[in-house]
Amino acid sequence: MRTKTLRILLVSLIAAGSAAAQTDDGLYVRIVDAGPGLCTVTRMPGGHYMVYDAGHWEHAEVCIEGIQEVVPAGESIDLMVISHSDADHLAAVPEIFAAYQVDRIVRPGWARWTNKNWREVHWTVKRAREAGKTVDVNLYRLRDQQIQPGFSTDYGDTKVIQVAGFRKPPDSWGSLESGERRNAGSIVIRLDYAGKSVLFTGDAVGRHLTSPEDTCIASEKFMVDNASQVPLRSDVLIAPHHGANNASSPCFIDEVKPSWVVFSAGHDHQHPTRAAAQRYIDSGVAKDHIFRTDRGDYESGPYHWQDGTSGMEDLPRDDDVEVFISPAGEVCVQYRGAGAC
Repeated sequence: MRTKTLRILLVSLIAAGSAAAQTDDGLYVRIVDAGPGLCTVTRMPGGHYMVYDAGHWEHAEVCIEGIQEVVPAGESIDLMVISHSDADHLAAVPEIFAAYQVDRIVRPGWARWTNKNWREVHWTVKRAREAGKTVDVNLYRLRDQQIQPGFSTDYGDTKVIQVAGFRKPPDSWGSLESGERRNAGSIVIRLDYAGKSVLFTGDAVGRHLTSPEDTCIASEKFMVDNASQVPLRSDVLIAPHHGANNASSPCFIDEVKPSWVVFSAGHDHQHPTRAAAQRYIDSGVAKDHIFRTDRGDYESGPYHWQDGTSGMEDLPRDDDVEVFISPAGEVCVQYRGAGAC
């Protein structure tokens, strides 16, 4: 009870401190601290909203909580993207559909059907589609079973660009174990606004855990190879796979050239890893431009990146990260509660 009370108090204080960033014009992205998962919500100028991934199965309530702080009751969510079928990216989908009209969802069709969370998501979306309430873009039903790289949709002054995404990885990608295959099919999108970009990567794969440092494989290699048609250059990168060492390959980092990096991580799996973080630092990203939603977490182990950790357990919602791009193209990335950008 004490931990729950502390979390509620922290959330209340942080919400009060973040009001200024919420009321300004411009593009606003919140990476909700949903534990060891990914949950993001974006407010686009002109009253448009996007949810990209919907949090961890143990913390679905904090994902919907964060979304409701950004998307007012009665508004519609223009676009929802579920990057892939792992349950740390989709747990709050039923709650989101219960709270909002979701106009369009883009999702994979390849999943572990033994996973209860995935089944709940599938039936929630299917009911909404059959009721005519949502457009369901299911990669399983697309003829090529992948999104069309480079296809874009305008929401007011914001452009949402499809970068990559597969029902399942092509055979030409070679040997991947089952978890890597689901991750490698992640739907990747880029938001462009006022000459700046934010790249959402899900759990894209770029290397094996024990690969040599210069390895570049799977979905990250696919995006790099197609960068002349679908540019990857982005100012803010929500790092693939929570900072795992089977992602964030040097070739991918060099092509994206981010100025800011956000690791959506929690107390599990030693994410973000020291090796992945070091690759960003070696590429020129300043340490104070790297953010982590598990700030202060005491998780130990030989692979965990220790910068920003302490002797405390990481609590969900105490390390939300917010990205603000002004109409003039000024970018601000900060921990929620740090004040107005």
